[in-house]
Amino acid sequence: MQTAYALDDYLALSPFDRLRTYLDEPAANMIPTVEGGEPLVDLREVDTNRRLVFAPQMTDFRMRAGAALRLLQAADALHLLGYQLFILETLRPKAVQQQLFEDISRQCEADYPDLDAAERYRLITQFIADPYRSIPPHLTGGAVDLALMQNQERVDMGSGVNALEERSHLLSEQIPPLAQAQRRLLLLAMLQAGFAPMPSEWWHYSYGDGYWAAYAQQPQAIYAQV
Repeated sequence: MQTAYALDDYLALSPFDRLRTYLDEPAANMIPTVEGGEPLVDLREVDTNRRLVFAPQMTDFRMRAGAALRLLQAADALHLLGYQLFILETLRPKAVQQQLFEDISRQCEADYPDLDAAERYRLITQFIADPYRSIPPHLTGGAVDLALMQNQERVDMGSGVNALEERSHLLSEQIPPLAQAQRRLLLLAMLQAGFAPMPSEWWHYSYGDGYWAAYAQQPQAIYAQV
């Protein structure tokens, strides 16, 4: 389990160290949100250059307009290197978030029975935001789960999406060197486009939410729950 940081301690870290640490969820909830009123857009309609590939199971393709523009910037940069972005999920209904939170909570309880309640909650919220106490990134329209594709095939990113294990950590050294390089390539493209990473989930990036505000050291989040 990664170290959970309080807000002041987290903000004192260097940008590189913030890639390796986890902002405690109660700390993220301390960041104020001032909704900017940015509309949702359909990624299929704004992706005029066809840089994005969508997972077959997707049913909602919407993101906030600003986040969508930044996602396309990352896709254009990766396209120059021969890659495409494989989009797994964007906007998520609250009911789905609640179900995922309950499922992951049960899994963590079964897998880590020796953890006390506080430790288990910190572990759970490394992999799923608590919809009962916070504004989860996927509910703001600013978050995206994604991977890389090359030559119409998904590349090896070192672990499966939503795998509750150490190998899912962004900078995990428990995965092959090539997979580490693929993660860093995705990370660089997303950082340059203005997204914030989730250190415990290599596939998750967000813009405009509380985690983004903390990572980018912004005074407030700009996307509330849709």
